[in-house]
Amino acid sequence: MIYHLLRRGMELREGNQQITDDLIREVERIVNQEMFGEPGSPSNWQFPLKDDGTIGDVKLANWRARRIVDRIDNIAQYCIIDATERSQWMEAFTAYKVTIQVSLIFFCDCLLYIKCANSLNYKCLFYSKGTATKRRFYRRSNR
Repeated sequence: MIYHLLRRGMELREGNQQITDDLIREVERIVNQEMFGEPGSPSNWQFPLKDDGTIGDVKLANWRARRIVDRIDNIAQYCIIDATERSQWMEAFTAYKVTIQVSLIFFCDCLLYIKCANSLNYKCLFYSKGTATKRRFYRRSNR
């Protein structure tokens, strides 16, 4: 999603090299001084550009990608000029964040049930039925 937002920002400025360079500098400033560092101690992230001037792959460590997604507002405000389109982007990022949080909660919930089941000498079986995942606990035999 970060790649697509940056690419859209580049598309909106296509044809004007000065405005494109301003976008690149401002996104680098936001990321390096507001997300990964501070104004007095910036990080060294660089906008991913290919040799032909097009956007390259955005490669980030997991914690860096999460930090950008959590604080995407400033980048979206600078990349997307139209307020309506920007609000659509923000809705998409909000939905993404909620999905990730729900998935993480479900994952932790499953680990907790497995740990409890193991400590009580139960076997836990997960199965899916429709859109819900069910848990069944069976007493382990003492054989």
